[in-house]
Amino acid sequence: MAECLQEHIAHIVHTREGAKAGMYCVWFSSAKGRKVIIKHIKPFLDKLMTEEYGHMLLFSIFDAVDDTKLVSKVCYSYYFGDYFDR
Repeated sequence: MAECLQEHIAHIVHTREGAKAGMYCVWFSSAKGRKVIIKHIKPFLDKLMTEEYGHMLLFSIFDAVDDTKLVSKVCYSYYFGDYFDR
């Protein structure tokens, strides 16, 4: 089921149940599936960080994703630019 929702997670995390479904998709997906999820939520990072339940998906990504280089490239550099690369 996680593979079916990977591309649509950014659109369902606006409710509590949708955020929980997105979290379970992140936790139970393969590493390749997590990369797909991260790439699909990249345009929606502003909205996810400020929503009532969207931030829970970001916490699950920080918790479950082993590819720290990808997470830092997508999430951290999006806001801090080259600050962490120095």
